[in-house]
Amino acid sequence: MTSTNQLEQNTIESFKLVKQDVLKLSEGVIGISSAVGRLSEIQAKMIEEIEKLKRENLIMKADLLVVESKIKDKSKISERKSHSKKKKTKVAKKKTGRKKLTKRKFKKSVKVHTKKFISAKGSKKFHIRSCPFAKNILPKDKVLFKSKTGALNKGLKPCKCVQK
Repeated sequence: MTSTNQLEQNTIESFKLVKQDVLKLSEGVIGISSAVGRLSEIQAKMIEEIEKLKRENLIMKADLLVVESKIKDKSKISERKSHSKKKKTKVAKKKTGRKKLTKRKFKKSVKVHTKKFISAKGSKKFHIRSCPFAKNILPKDKVLFKSKTGALNKGLKPCKCVQK
């Protein structure tokens, strides 16, 4: 009888130990799940911040493109001015056989387009002027933009020609 009684006590003691272990594990699982919940909240905030930074980055890139195009436009204008001021010389022969240098001014006629981007009314995309798709737009349907930012602000998406 004592061995049966001892066996019962050992079994009861083992179950008590198992119960304690199960309680400790459940407390650990509860702690981990609350930590996971906090991490999920932090992750959601970080994703939101990343999206905000991406939007700001796009705006800054568009602004940079506008500034770069203005700088290019100004440098082209100053090049044209300095180019038109230069005097080109032409060599002419007199009947005497001596060469005579005469100065002439040549003006270069260049058509300047201040509006660089184009879209069609009702279209969802915009193009650069030299794009084959832009050349197919009827004059009455043309919408012109000075900058990429202007077109983007109207909700238009850039054609592949703009992204090159």
